[in-house]
Amino acid sequence: MHITEREIRGKYRYSNLSYVFDVYMECEYRANLTQEEYDGLLPGEFRFDYKSWGYRLGFTKAQMERAIKELTTENIVIIQVEKGKKGSSSKYFLARFKDDFEKNNKKHNEKNNKRTINVENTSVEGNQEEQKENNNKNKKRHSSRYNNLDIESNNIYSHWNSKKIIRHKELSEEMKKAINKALKKYSEDEIIQAINTYDEILKSDFFFNYKWSLTDFLNRKNGISTFTEEGSNKANYDTWNSKQNINVSESSYRIF
Repeated sequence: MHITEREIRGKYRYSNLSYVFDVYMECEYRANLTQEEYDGLLPGEFRFDYKSWGYRLGFTKAQMERAIKELTTENIVIIQVEKGKKGSSSKYFLARFKDDFEKNNKKHNEKNNKRTINVENTSVEGNQEEQKENNNKNKKRHSSRYNNLDIESNNIYSHWNSKKIIRHKELSEEMKKAINKALKKYSEDEIIQAINTYDEILKSDFFFNYKWSLTDFLNRKNGISTFTEEGSNKANYDTWNSKQNINVSESSYRIF
């Protein structure tokens, strides 16, 4: 019998609070009395909840609450280290294990800290590898994207020059920027279609006869957007062209 048990026995065993001694002995019985961590409990620790303990010992909740109060505040022979949430147990430890508890708890925390550091280092290394891999993928993706843009830019530039509206000697950086900007809004096919419409209008008798460079055609507010399928210049030209065809048909009919 250790000194704490002797003191609690002497104070409570033969008094009207004898159940306090029984609760204390249950604490001793339920505690981890080894020198190593066991089942998530450090030396001296035990789990406690009013319901199961009261049922097991045959005490009311009021008696259990009084016993815990006597043992934690009046005598400080057990100390709460973790308050349980609803439906879970609290964690206490025997005060006589205090020195060992603090020593083991320190080791436990250091061990967890090392584990955390190792996990963080592993995570950092893993993240670095993942970042490196993503960077390589992005480089390939960007490289592929820029290659595609170069091809599309060359196609649009070549198509523009083929129309002989204003021929350019080379694909300048300014033109590339204008083309790339347009490609963010229109597809390559849509841009080529707009160039075709613009060229057709210039070669017709339609009132529109403004000749622009490729850069101007792509950048002007009344440029490419008005020559797409839904553009205003194309719509006006289609209306005008339809009337021209009707007039031609009527003239042919009169001749015959």
